[in-house]
Amino acid sequence: MSNSFLELAEGQDRRFATKAEDTIVAFSAIWLMIGLAVDGYAHSNIIETETEDFLTPWHAIFYAGFAAAASWIAIVAYRRRQPGGNFLSWVPQGYRWAVYGLLIFAVGGIGDAIWHTIFGIEEGIDALLSPTHLLLLVGMLLISSTPIRSGWAQLDPTAPKEKVAKSILFALGVMTSLIAFFISYLWIPIHPKLTTVKLTTTSEATVQEQVEKGFVAGEIETGLAVAGSMVVTAILLAGMLVLRRSWRLPFGAASIIWGVSSLVAAGVFLEVGGAGDYFIPVAVTALGGLVFDVIAFMPVKENTKRVALVTAPPFVMWTVWSLAAMAAQDFQWVPELWTGLIVANIFVGLGIKVMMFPSLTEFTDRVVDLRSSEVTRPVETASVQT
Repeated sequence: MSNSFLELAEGQDRRFATKAEDTIVAFSAIWLMIGLAVDGYAHSNIIETETEDFLTPWHAIFYAGFAAAASWIAIVAYRRRQPGGNFLSWVPQGYRWAVYGLLIFAVGGIGDAIWHTIFGIEEGIDALLSPTHLLLLVGMLLISSTPIRSGWAQLDPTAPKEKVAKSILFALGVMTSLIAFFISYLWIPIHPKLTTVKLTTTSEATVQEQVEKGFVAGEIETGLAVAGSMVVTAILLAGMLVLRRSWRLPFGAASIIWGVSSLVAAGVFLEVGGAGDYFIPVAVTALGGLVFDVIAFMPVKENTKRVALVTAPPFVMWTVWSLAAMAAQDFQWVPELWTGLIVANIFVGLGIKVMMFPSLTEFTDRVVDLRSSEVTRPVETASVQT
């Protein structure tokens, strides 16, 4: 067989993608993410929503990333072509959902052009909740997650964990950043000035006075801050724990992925000359990731390590974030609020741990042992009788 660009190397298993093929998919996903971030910055600082149309340089960068991803996935499938087969049967394991992602993205892109023509260009949170933009998000998530699915398809569950491929780390970084971008209104690390509500007393007269002055709205903002922090914790921890179940992760993976995701989310609100406002929030998120990385390499029992991985990072991240924001007088919360925010996020981490690793609990281990003995007991009895 020829070793040309459009042909597989001799002896290559057609069922699986090569590391090089996965890496190129990951780079095309990074291209998409960069195009999205540039477009988000343009929406905040450059685009005149009343006069701008769909054909912009920012959209060109974004959709060129899609074209690169679609072209490469088509090449990957073509290299595995078989007589009598169809395109979906040619793609390697883990790539079929990428094809679906391309189709969803294409529908979202065409719909987005029509939407902009009819309704104009969105700005602010409107752009993040546009139905066509949400279709684009789903398509990008399916495309960017391809290296992870490809890696899972090639795992040997009986073999020791292998070091994770760079393409898989890139994929998780892009996915986390995409989610952070689209829910940036809830990505609390970049919103230290979310609320200035001061709760110093609960006397009936004071509460009534605050309600008359619009306190209810401020309390809603406070609630959003707590809820948003819990969403951020769940997203950051879940992604790293999912990969860690299958592969060995390098030191620094969490700190880089967490920091970059907050940086991308900040791009939605970043104004010209305002980058310094987001340095501490992004650094605090990266600090939480650094704590995750340090614990992951500590020589302790695995179950103990998992508990520490889901509790220490949110504790450090949200403690530093709360104290830094209050020191800068961005908000002033009574102790019950900011300490409660920290504790709530620790419980979120513990909940994720219980859902992802239930077999490590004493109760579940006993249930498994009992079921195993029930299955094997009749077999042993039968062998004695014969």
